[in-house]
Amino acid sequence: YAYLFVPESVTPDPETKLVSTRHYRAVYDLYTSGGKKGHRAWLWLYTLCFFLVVTVHFGSRELYVLYELSTPLCWDSELIGYGSAAQHLSYISSLLGLKALQQCLEDSWVAIIGLASNVAGLVVFSVADTTALMFTGYGLSFLIMASTPVLRSKLSKLVDPSEQGALFASVACVEGLCSLVASGLFNSLYPATLHVMKGFPFLFGAILLLIPGLEVSGAEDEQQGDCSELKLTVQDLRHKKWKMTQRWCLRS
Repeated sequence: YAYLFVPESVTPDPETKLVSTRHYRAVYDLYTSGGKKGHRAWLWLYTLCFFLVVTVHFGSRELYVLYELSTPLCWDSELIGYGSAAQHLSYISSLLGLKALQQCLEDSWVAIIGLASNVAGLVVFSVADTTALMFTGYGLSFLIMASTPVLRSKLSKLVDPSEQGALFASVACVEGLCSLVASGLFNSLYPATLHVMKGFPFLFGAILLLIPGLEVSGAEDEQQGDCSELKLTVQDLRHKKWKMTQRWCLRS
């Protein structure tokens, strides 16, 4: 689909080399020179949010079957299959919910709602001791993947078209790092906290997701404040221009 229908946004350069250190410098410059309009802080902020969201998603996903097999749930293969189906159904519901929410809400609010759905599901998983409660957690997680594409979109809007390749190369590296960190962290945390709280890794993931939630909401408030200041500045300029025109007319 991408090859046939997605148009190329960058003009091909025949002198471009396949293997070059320029590509690595492009990624480095992206996060040090600030990207479009000097938004280096926003790039770091949304990259951190993306890292935390994807790490929690990868880490919690690896524990579902272990959690369901052990006591007090003790699920059999049939229930585990239903649980896996409910988990993967959230990808479809997230896609549909994302399209619906974007019709009436800003992207930042869509990301916050997706994070709230994820947090609610993880909190229920952390205390689930019955089959009904476990499936309730799957139901609450119906927007679990809604925040990830919004964060990608936020990152993409912060850079120029010529820097999109460097951006998504860095995002792919961050995603690979997320998989490594999630496997090491959550798979070590689960056996270490079994005697304290069996569902503690899910609760830990929910607490981690509060960080990107607060960061995205804070960034949205600051951006709205910048837009308000810009509108006031434009209004002031228009008012001054009107006064100068009026004075010129009176002199004439």
